[in-house]
Amino acid sequence: MRDFDTLCEALAAVLTYPERDYAERVLRYRDMAAVEAPAVVEQAEAFMASIEGKSLSELEERYIQTFDLNPLCSLDTGWQLFGEEYNRGLYMVKIRNEMRRLKIPETTELPDHLTNVLRVLGRMSEEDAISFAVCCLVPAVDKILGAVKKGNPYRPLIQGIANLLEARYGRYIEEAAEEDPPDYSGVFALKEANHE
Repeated sequence: MRDFDTLCEALAAVLTYPERDYAERVLRYRDMAAVEAPAVVEQAEAFMASIEGKSLSELEERYIQTFDLNPLCSLDTGWQLFGEEYNRGLYMVKIRNEMRRLKIPETTELPDHLTNVLRVLGRMSEEDAISFAVCCLVPAVDKILGAVKKGNPYRPLIQGIANLLEARYGRYIEEAAEEDPPDYSGVFALKEANHE
């Protein structure tokens, strides 16, 4: 993938709460996926089809019902990994530091929200991105995907993220899968010092 950062930005924009330009964001993501990420084109098309003809208020309601009212589907990756444990706070601090280092503006969402995490992943060095994706992002996305019911229009979008991660980091994911239990300590490899 030539422009992984831009693809992550487009995907994050689609995962953001729907606003008036939402259809344009979805179209941009689908078009970019067609060029940059063949592994997610089918899911991008399925997502577009699932929201076609829906009003903005319908999209807003579905987004809230899916991600905000059902904690199992929360897009807060730290919650998916750690629940309310202390480590979630450490994780959010590290993500916020990475956002600052990578010059990613903060949003109204918590730092560990999948939209922020995708933007961070897209701008990381390849070595850091591999570790971060395998130890944090893949397990979090898998949990979200497992909780989003079939028939929910957002399921193809989350499945697309899982496919994208598999296409990009599959061999590293397989190596990590041999660990039992999964080792989330790699999140703390996000560089702490000298990033200010």
